[in-house]
Amino acid sequence: MANILIVDDSLTIAKFVETLLLQAGHTVSVSVDANEAVRKLSVEKYDLILLDVVMPGKNGFQLCREIKTMANHAKTPVIIMSTKNTDVDKYWGRKQGADDYLTKPIDADILMAAVNRFVASAAPAVANTQASAAPPAGPEKMQAKAVAPASVQATPPSAAQDPAKKRSTKSFLSRFGFN
Repeated sequence: MANILIVDDSLTIAKFVETLLLQAGHTVSVSVDANEAVRKLSVEKYDLILLDVVMPGKNGFQLCREIKTMANHAKTPVIIMSTKNTDVDKYWGRKQGADDYLTKPIDADILMAAVNRFVASAAPAVANTQASAAPPAGPEKMQAKAVAPASVQATPPSAAQDPAKKRSTKSFLSRFGFN
């Protein structure tokens, strides 16, 4: 299995990603800022680095650029995970040396597919164990699907629905331009 470094100042995101990776059988180390990550990178070799952009002190773009100049990590794949999601941000991340760019909120399936792409040679059994792995503790996906809730979908209300509820829903929706 692969040795993976997560660099993210959000303990919630770091724990979520760490849980996914541990369940897939990887060894995981977490750093909460760039300085701590540099210290860890100077003493240990990693197969993959997952990196946030918005952090106190040195940001993820700066750290990515620094990682790619380190002799022992120049070829280590870096996946940026960030709330910065414009095409310019993604372009800039790749210019700094990132091998992939994922946007937050992180989707567990997309993250694991990206991890598996980069650590396949280090851990060929990852794809096989992923299918049998137990779901992570907590939400399986942190990213909401682009589906409207059932109460707002454009399906006609059932005849059994309370007329008072129908009026209050219609009134509420009409305030926002929905009829």
